[in-house]
Amino acid sequence: MKRTLVAALLAGTLTPLSAQQLDNFGEAMEVRIVNVDVVVRDKAGNLVTGLTSDDFVILEKGKPQAITNFAEYRESAAPEAAPGTEPTSRPSGVTVRPPQKRYIAFFVDQLKLRDTQNRESFFRGLRAFAEDSMREGDEAAVFVWQTRVKTRLPMTADRATLFATIKSLEEESKLQLDYTDIEQAELDFRERAWAGDESAATMIETDRRVAAQRAFDLQQRKTHAINSVLQSLSGLDGRKVMILATERLSKLPGLEYGYSSTEFNARRMIDSVVDEANASAVTIYGFFPRGLDRDPFADTAGSYEAASGTAAGGPPASSYELLMNQSETIDSIATRTGGLAAVGGKISEAALGNVARQLDNYYSLAYRASGDDRSRSIKVKVNQPGLEVLARNSVVDKSDAEVARDRMISGILFGTGTSAIPISVAQGAVRKKGLTTYAVPVEITIPIAHLTALPGAKGHDGKFRVLAVAANADGDVADVAEKTQTFHIPEKELEKARSGAFTYSLEIVVRDTSNRALVCVIDDLDHDSGYAEVTLDLTKLAKNTPAKSNKPAWEQRPGRGGMGGGRWP
Repeated sequence: MKRTLVAALLAGTLTPLSAQQLDNFGEAMEVRIVNVDVVVRDKAGNLVTGLTSDDFVILEKGKPQAITNFAEYRESAAPEAAPGTEPTSRPSGVTVRPPQKRYIAFFVDQLKLRDTQNRESFFRGLRAFAEDSMREGDEAAVFVWQTRVKTRLPMTADRATLFATIKSLEEESKLQLDYTDIEQAELDFRERAWAGDESAATMIETDRRVAAQRAFDLQQRKTHAINSVLQSLSGLDGRKVMILATERLSKLPGLEYGYSSTEFNARRMIDSVVDEANASAVTIYGFFPRGLDRDPFADTAGSYEAASGTAAGGPPASSYELLMNQSETIDSIATRTGGLAAVGGKISEAALGNVARQLDNYYSLAYRASGDDRSRSIKVKVNQPGLEVLARNSVVDKSDAEVARDRMISGILFGTGTSAIPISVAQGAVRKKGLTTYAVPVEITIPIAHLTALPGAKGHDGKFRVLAVAANADGDVADVAEKTQTFHIPEKELEKARSGAFTYSLEIVVRDTSNRALVCVIDDLDHDSGYAEVTLDLTKLAKNTPAKSNKPAWEQRPGRGGMGGGRWP
């Protein structure tokens, strides 16, 4: 989801109330329940089933927490132990539930799998994973990174289409060139240095830093793309998983060009992926299918060193150093979000089989959180020796606005889901605003009976928020725009108001490629929300008439109340 579209809320037709008028809204008491899904394995890597809540310990900042909710999710048949080992499950009084609905996002890099065995093994494992993991009602989407993220397959339950998409990715991985233009330029410089060109030997070091800077910038864009996909999954209800198959996600971007300085350290990028995944309750399984590949520069270090002397950058990294530069990042992301990582095609194939079984056999634990911390460092342990727990290392409490924005993005991509507030939205005639932008007026109808209004000195007061986001046919989603609105209903008009509706008008500024918009209304008092989508018709142009004033215009309609100035007429 590349955030390239424009979406901005202009002034609505409601006049906000002063803050003093909302002083009597009172305080909301909220109990925070922290949920953690965990997988338990023995030393041989077999899944362990049949545990109870007494077998687990949850630590928050090192302090034990009382487990208030516990459930075991297991496929109909318990997982079989590996040949030669004893089954690890044991009887318990715990009710076993079927696995939750799964949403699986495949984020696949522009893979360059020149090694046939690695390529065939990895994609064979990917197809088997899709076959084993997609249950009735589960959905999957495929996102591909090629200097920008593209939605190759929108969220779907169609397994045949998913398999066909995976097959096309395998074919594309055969066609990648051996070297990028940067790598080829590096080789050209190096050949001149070997031939005794001292200026070329000196320029190599400068060129290395330029290449490293470009690698850093490209990885930063890739990181933003990964986080956008994670955020889009946040608003979905169910078990959420990302299969991250990467060609490059480096600890030190640029090391592949021999620039070993820590100047371009990607630690913050990696941390941002972990934070977004944990905030969105997404488990990431990371794969570097290329594995220990022969680096095109690895055998030339001696020749380069002889030609260029003691250059500051030093000789190119070895194949092993390059491997560690990639594998450390995907391992860090996976283990900190409750998943696992694998390197190489054959190992990745086996690991994908383990992932499929883990999605069918896991535990869900919960505890009551204390304090107002938004981010909580946690650790889950098992009271039995020799067992390993896979669990995320932190959870993040999102604000109501953040949750609404996530649901907006999920809604525009995967469907709106259920709405507690039955709003509706209609588009008016658009007007050209910029070279590639349009101003689109929309009118939202909000049933007053579904909003909370608390008694005040002269009536009832309430507050809601309106959010809007636009998207195009390629799945590019704009930033979510937001506006807050208060309202007042006089006491004598309360009963009449409950049978009517507010109408709220606003303008959304969108790109000329936008084809739909999603609007959300959130009740700030009871936190209920409503969603409605509208198909945009940018050919419906308004006549050249003066812009309407933002002053409220009262109107009475049969069966609905007007909305203006934030007050009931």
